[in-house]
Amino acid sequence: MHTRILIAALLGVAVSCAQAACTPLTIDSFTTLNKNNLGGWVSDDGSCASFAVNNNKLKIKSKGTGSYWYESGLCAAGNNNAVAASWAGLSFTVTSKEGPVSFSVNLQTNSVASCTTYTSSYISVYVAQGTTQVTLPFSSFPSAFLSNIVALSFESMSVTTTYPIAFGPLSFYCANGTATSTTTAAGPTTKSTTTTSTAAGPTTCDLTVEDFNDPQRLLFLGYNAMSPPAASSDDGTMATFMVDYNRTLTFKPKTSSYYYTNLNCKKVSSKYAGVVFRITMPGEVIVTLEYSTSSGCSSISSADVSLHSQLGVPFNTMTRVTIPWSAWTNAGTIFVNSIVFSPTVKSLHTLGPIRLYCAGSNFPGAAKLPSATAPAGIPFPTPYPVSTAGRYLIDQFTSSTTNARGAGHASSDPTLLKPTYNTAAKTMTVSFPTATYESSDGQWYSPTSSSICTDLSKYASSYLHVKIASLPAGQDFAIGFEQAPSTCIATANPNPEGFGEVQASRYLTGTDIYVPMSHFNITLQRTGAFLLKSFRTWSSVTFSIVEIVNSVPSGVVIPGQLSQLPLIFKCTVPNTIAFGIDDGDPNLASTVLDILRSENVKATFFVLGFPLTDFSTNLATVYKGALAEGHQIAFHSYTHPYFSSVSDADLDWQIENGISAVQNLIGVTPKYFRPPFGNVDPRLRQRLADRGIKNIMWSIDVQAWMYGTST
Repeated sequence: MHTRILIAALLGVAVSCAQAACTPLTIDSFTTLNKNNLGGWVSDDGSCASFAVNNNKLKIKSKGTGSYWYESGLCAAGNNNAVAASWAGLSFTVTSKEGPVSFSVNLQTNSVASCTTYTSSYISVYVAQGTTQVTLPFSSFPSAFLSNIVALSFESMSVTTTYPIAFGPLSFYCANGTATSTTTAAGPTTKSTTTTSTAAGPTTCDLTVEDFNDPQRLLFLGYNAMSPPAASSDDGTMATFMVDYNRTLTFKPKTSSYYYTNLNCKKVSSKYAGVVFRITMPGEVIVTLEYSTSSGCSSISSADVSLHSQLGVPFNTMTRVTIPWSAWTNAGTIFVNSIVFSPTVKSLHTLGPIRLYCAGSNFPGAAKLPSATAPAGIPFPTPYPVSTAGRYLIDQFTSSTTNARGAGHASSDPTLLKPTYNTAAKTMTVSFPTATYESSDGQWYSPTSSSICTDLSKYASSYLHVKIASLPAGQDFAIGFEQAPSTCIATANPNPEGFGEVQASRYLTGTDIYVPMSHFNITLQRTGAFLLKSFRTWSSVTFSIVEIVNSVPSGVVIPGQLSQLPLIFKCTVPNTIAFGIDDGDPNLASTVLDILRSENVKATFFVLGFPLTDFSTNLATVYKGALAEGHQIAFHSYTHPYFSSVSDADLDWQIENGISAVQNLIGVTPKYFRPPFGNVDPRLRQRLADRGIKNIMWSIDVQAWMYGTST
């Protein structure tokens, strides 16, 4: 009877909300242990080390990623239509005394009026030590059906050993509500899967272990796609080990080579049926499962599966492989510590995304990043202006050593970008010998005169014209001019002071590129060399002329000018020096701070976002301490990519998640950015300028990055 009264009362609230002002809904005030305010069941199914209610807080000691708890009853109580009630999201508090914690929130919804089946949408949450008010907008949950919310679960929780994690009142909040702070995911942390089950507990399916979406996350930071981060590496055992942006790992083994990816002792047997991945292999590959039958993985067992001899995986054919746990062990309960791939043939292999699959899964493809919206920029005036300055020929490739101005043209590093000149045909073809992501650092320059500074101010209303043979599919690059130093002295530091650049594809009509000189955003009285840089892929491009002309032919479309702040190479205050430190070995962070403290020196720390989410590094706590001591916190991307080589969507993802990680885990909004490897292109500069973020370079490099093992 009590349940029926509660249903009727709460249905009345939902109807009145649809017609009048929104009223927040308290789901659980944590006054009792196993019942929430809606009469629904609350439980951890014994997955946690402790699970108790005290002083209106749910207090949990987690065993690790296999620990979870859930709230049911929303559907049965009729409080499941967030659209009609105008609720904006989920709100609760989290208190941690032990350090930063992480977990995933699973919003279980259904497209039809059913309380027995649902679609799960996840968002991973990271909170710092202390008490945090968490607000998760419903818009953060992908593919959620907000008109029929079935249940909630909290999963993949951080391990706690001494103090429990305390959750405060859980509610749906209104759009006009306020919160102390908003804590959401700091990485690629949302995923959606469809499952058929009752709403009694969590049903995580098709968990991505490694998507090979981000080369630098694996190759530079040594992490896979797990959340929280888990180690993944070949430990330097491979002759070739590289990630392509088509979500594959290419490796060539040496003797006793291997590649492993960790799962951090994840309980898998109750949720997942096995492992699925794609592989092209020239010979036998042994896949080893390192596992335990008890939480904590204090005792590790291992078992091997031979892909060819046992499973019949063919050679030299891309094959999707599914391996059930039973291929390795018949143990009833399995906690997986790592999966290891050991090739036996010293030839190239290709490995695709690695996932854990649920029984009956259709093995969906890896989640795709949303496409980026192309910015419009400031419209160029029409009809297009016509200059009277005349033609200025920079290069027509009649010599392999000098250009049309009598100055030497060359590659900044022929191992990265190699020019090949056909002086008879008057062309130059650029190619990329090493074919690695570092290739995007390669530049080709052609000075605008034999002087350090060339005054091109008379050409302010003219157009740069670059002709190419064709632009290969997927290829793009930047064209620009160096900004010569104000002294026009070759030995000045920095030299150049910067450069103005645009993305070639935006200005391409057929095989001709026309760019208004005003779009390069430099002081034309001090123009340096013409540049080709930031090539997106390793496809060769052939050029036939570089010149400045008075006008553009009919049919040419000039796009709007995009925002672009100058690159900062030196301090604006005379006789000062700024000390910037890029993210490095987490084990040395506290030592660096001790040194700075002893010398009474303040520095700017350029912080990577993804390592902040790895709470084992303690970096978030270290940098919060640095901030309190008067140091400045800026950001350095999310996973340290070569920005020139990533897609527009990946670039947006790097910036947004890098900023979010610093905001959520350190508590500041960064105003400064340093590009990994100093690698910038017009797309990156435009996005930073639109956010008012300054791009900090350097004029003195102490080259500490060359000595990665030094202390």
